[in-house]
Amino acid sequence: MKTKRTLLWGIAILALSLSVVSTGVLLASSTFGNTDKHLLYIGTNDKDTLQAELSIEEAQTAISAVCTKYAIDYTLAEVDGVWTNTEKETTTEDTFVLILYGASNETVSTICTDLLSVLNQETILIERSRVKTQFFSG
Repeated sequence: MKTKRTLLWGIAILALSLSVVSTGVLLASSTFGNTDKHLLYIGTNDKDTLQAELSIEEAQTAISAVCTKYAIDYTLAEVDGVWTNTEKETTTEDTFVLILYGASNETVSTICTDLLSVLNQETILIERSRVKTQFFSG
């Protein structure tokens, strides 16, 4: 009976060890995964008045609400933006860079459509690239 129990414990420990080793090998061999990265450059000046009609906080809340609506994980950063509008006027405005990983092109287009409406924007610049990502945990 003792030999059988020892043998079972040995098999259990071996199975657990192999599981840990194979998981470690799996993680080591597929550390990075390919995914789409979208950078959206979103201005805050109203397209009709060319002035900021929302505060930075209100614009940030509006952008976050749209992302939350589509259950998208995101990073949002505030930057200074300078661009030339359709009237060929150089415009300086507070701008947000919205970074999305793994979102489909269709979802990004839908988010942009909503943001154009909510923020009354003329355009949103979208930059798309295929990147390798890894969640590093030590």
